[in-house]
Amino acid sequence: MTPQTTAQPKLFIGMDVHKKNWTVHFKTDLFDYKTVTMPADSLQLFNYVSTHFADHEISCCYEAGCCGFWMARTIQQYGWKVLVVNPTDIPRKSKKEWTKTDKIDSRNLSEQLKSNTIHGIGIPTEEQEQLRSLFRRRIHLTKQLRTIKSHIKSQLLYYGIYLPEQYDNPNWSHEMKVWISNIKWDYSTAAAILAELGDLRRFKRLDELASLVGLVPGIYQSSNTNINLGLTRRSNRQVRSLLVEASWIAVRTDMAVKRP
Repeated sequence: MTPQTTAQPKLFIGMDVHKKNWTVHFKTDLFDYKTVTMPADSLQLFNYVSTHFADHEISCCYEAGCCGFWMARTIQQYGWKVLVVNPTDIPRKSKKEWTKTDKIDSRNLSEQLKSNTIHGIGIPTEEQEQLRSLFRRRIHLTKQLRTIKSHIKSQLLYYGIYLPEQYDNPNWSHEMKVWISNIKWDYSTAAAILAELGDLRRFKRLDELASLVGLVPGIYQSSNTNINLGLTRRSNRQVRSLLVEASWIAVRTDMAVKRP
């Protein structure tokens, strides 16, 4: 008598997705298959599954994040079951909290999917997602605008410039903007490095300037062991960044700087 399959085999796919590639773990209801890294292309995933797991009932899941829901909507068109999971809802063993890799994450997702211990969040339609993104962006821009206004007021206060009483409120009228634009400054804006450092003649030695900027290496010495710890964290980050960028330009254009 020829044995017959009484149930459709199942495939559980856990995916750790990124911009350029996906780490995908495959697990069937009978055995653990393997983990594959592939380009971020749903069609390549479909072709791989069709080649290696034909006639399987397929379920897959990935964490909600930067890739949004377009993947879920695309994969649903293949007739697969798709879960988009909130990262905080994924059960993890304590060991996995300390050893986190794409391979471990994708395998954990496939295990949880097989054991039915995770639940997905709602997958919106493309229209709803775009409308939601539009309103969220508006809220974000409003917060940014409020922050910028606060910075301007703080800067005026820093220099002892007080807003007239009629302008000292959250609503910025056209008259207030004109008043701010008409403020006369005693000194024009200086170059970035001079603006941060002021009069360079106040530094008696080059080491003093290097210490202020943060171009000083950290050193750890114990007995005969010397370890270079890299540049100190105590620095003026703006000036250090400007000096590094200026140095790269100088190396490319000034022949004297290229000399050993």
